[in-house]
Amino acid sequence: MHDRNWERVAGYAGLAAVLLFVVPTFVGAGTMPKASDHDSVFKAYLINHHAYIMRGMWLTALAAVLVIWLGSGVRSALQRHDSEGGHLASMVFALFVAAAVILGISSALGGGLAYKAVAGTSPAVVRTLFDISAFMGTTVLGLVTTVAASVIAVAVLATRTLPRAVGVISAVTAAVNLAGSMTVFTSRGFFSLEGAFGFVGLVVTMVWLISLSVALIRPAMAGAEAVSPVAPLAGG
Repeated sequence: MHDRNWERVAGYAGLAAVLLFVVPTFVGAGTMPKASDHDSVFKAYLINHHAYIMRGMWLTALAAVLVIWLGSGVRSALQRHDSEGGHLASMVFALFVAAAVILGISSALGGGLAYKAVAGTSPAVVRTLFDISAFMGTTVLGLVTTVAASVIAVAVLATRTLPRAVGVISAVTAAVNLAGSMTVFTSRGFFSLEGAFGFVGLVVTMVWLISLSVALIRPAMAGAEAVSPVAPLAGG
């Protein structure tokens, strides 16, 4: 019972993380620079949206901590059906921690740049750090998410530790993030590191996190085995 209560709390932490990810992305962001824009446009964006960027980086860092919390709940759920001594569950948790670390470093790059150095920093440096942050958030994080979602998909579909829908969503998330990680090979357009495909990966990943969170919050869906009704014995 204690484990189930912990998993439920971890599920709420996951929903809070999604909220913290989504709000800064779609509220107050202004018009993001395009991949084809001059470096000075990226610098101007950071200067003109300084307060938004600082709030967004702080919220992203907090969301990263909550992702670890969610990962601990997923590990607890997987351990109940892990016949390999908990190795699968531990691997998933380690991937959640890695994702949180990558998010933290990515937000630190953007936040550190916007904190004081923007006005006196060359546009080329701003653009370089902008691209490094995008690379970490799309390519590196995308690959980590791909592996984590793949492992969860296999575990869920094989053991029904979590609802089957979570397994299907996890498989889709793995495929989309793998595709997103490959945007680094193109320099412009929809399917590029700074293209709109990144929002597709963001939306799919958020849906995945929500599905994991809801499954943990609802114990009846979180690995509880269905019990078939027993027919009464004749003459009993």
